[in-house]
Amino acid sequence: MNVKNLAYIAGLIIADGHIRRDYGILIYIKDKQFREKVKNKLTKFTKNKISDKYRNGVNEVYFTDKSFATLIMQKFKIPMGNKAAKIELSSNLTSFEKIHLIEGYFDGDGSIYPRKMRTSSGNLGVYWELKFKSKSIRFLRQCKVFIKSQQIKSSDIRRYMGQVPYFVISRREDIARFYKIFKPIRKLGPSTRWG
Repeated sequence: MNVKNLAYIAGLIIADGHIRRDYGILIYIKDKQFREKVKNKLTKFTKNKISDKYRNGVNEVYFTDKSFATLIMQKFKIPMGNKAAKIELSSNLTSFEKIHLIEGYFDGDGSIYPRKMRTSSGNLGVYWELKFKSKSIRFLRQCKVFIKSQQIKSSDIRRYMGQVPYFVISRREDIARFYKIFKPIRKLGPSTRWG
């Protein structure tokens, strides 16, 4: 079994998917090319038909496989149904599994974007910010602690009324280190060009 791909898929399910009561697995993916990569990864774990459809501006990848769904739920502590506030980064996972789960989670629900700021000389500069968000404060804290264990600094968790809690990584060297260790395949940032 490919543990790397399994953990990555679990991260995607945590970010933008769910496990239904009939053991159906749904993952929502906006990008068509990325959808094909995900389907290719899934073929390594199930012989059942993997379908996709485009609905409301989002591609859905879905299939039903009781043994795969049970494995994902047990190993990665992903509950059936509405999971948003219940997820956690299982302490039973190895560091290798956590790295690839966080890769999948970031590709599904993370973001990286440029921010403008005024430098001390008065010029307008640009820096990058990488954002993790989750309705599960517990999961967010666990990700933050694990990312810190990889010598990557991040902000405190921020919670504002009506917004999903989040933390950010904004120092250039920390973003570069994040991409060096975690290697997300979809949300590439400037660090991929930093060498």
